[in-house]
Amino acid sequence: MSNPIDNAYEILDRITDGFFAVDEKWSFTYVNSEATRLLFRDRNDLVGRNLWEEFPEAVDLAFYDQYHRAIREQTSVVFDAFFPPLKKGFAVRVYPSVTGLSVYFQDITNQRIVLSHKEQHYKSLFEQNPDAVFSFDLEGKYLTVNPAMEQLLGYSEEEFYSNRLSRLYLQKTWSKPLRSTKKRQVESRKDTKQRRFIKTALLCMWM
Repeated sequence: MSNPIDNAYEILDRITDGFFAVDEKWSFTYVNSEATRLLFRDRNDLVGRNLWEEFPEAVDLAFYDQYHRAIREQTSVVFDAFFPPLKKGFAVRVYPSVTGLSVYFQDITNQRIVLSHKEQHYKSLFEQNPDAVFSFDLEGKYLTVNPAMEQLLGYSEEEFYSNRLSRLYLQKTWSKPLRSTKKRQVESRKDTKQRRFIKTALLCMWM
């Protein structure tokens, strides 16, 4: 007759997530094969050892705070964190019990690199776009404005963030010269762009 515990360990060894369990004293009670691969540690070198003594660098990172929170509140937690010694980012799911923690984790380093590249690409497109581009929340507060937007309406980024996209603001903007061009004649082409922008913004508000 097979041992239920052995069967459970066999299942955990087949899952694609890294997995380990610690007791109430933070000693490893089980480490699956994927965890040993991701952590570059042998199972026999970890089981029975203290988690924080084996990975002291984790004490100052999110791992320590989140694991202790799970134990303290007896609630599951999910978080992403980077572990500098291994140069890896992990997506972590933690499940507590009265006798310790069960931790599942995945290597998301490549996904983070891809996401970072996409964010940098978007930021570049946003900042270098010759057209005015902006975003705002449901309350009309500006979230982002690009340099073309600042140049078009003559307000700084800080001034946009301290104002709201409201009819009053747009009407005032329509009726006065651009701040950045007070000392020179407003070019008709820029004035046309400004009016087109305002009409578009008003349309966005009324939709």
